[in-house]
Amino acid sequence: MLSPAADGTLEVTLAVTNVGIVAGAETVQAYVRDERSRLPRPEKELAAFEKARLEPGETKHVRLGLDRYAVGYYDTSLARWVAEEGRFTMLIGASSADIRFVETPSLLRCLQRCGGPD
Repeated sequence: MLSPAADGTLEVTLAVTNVGIVAGAETVQAYVRDERSRLPRPEKELAAFEKARLEPGETKHVRLGLDRYAVGYYDTSLARWVAEEGRFTMLIGASSADIRFVETPSLLRCLQRCGGPD
């Protein structure tokens, strides 16, 4: 679930379940990809992460907060943070190689308008 927070961030909440028979931990990672940047950008940029420790069969709701810098970058030619308008994809997984959820939410645009880098 995606929701804008009062402080201008975007909160991502998702359920994580330990389907195994032993206790374990999972690090949930959120990546952002800028689909139309004017500058070359990485395919995936780590924007937030949270570690959840789970007992066998346990489900926890993990909250990841994406701040205003999640969709921006520092432009050295302008000497400031920039958040371009465009299309962003959010990728959620256990690692950059193990993506389990992909979303292109319009709410990421709110980070640009409401609290994007200056």
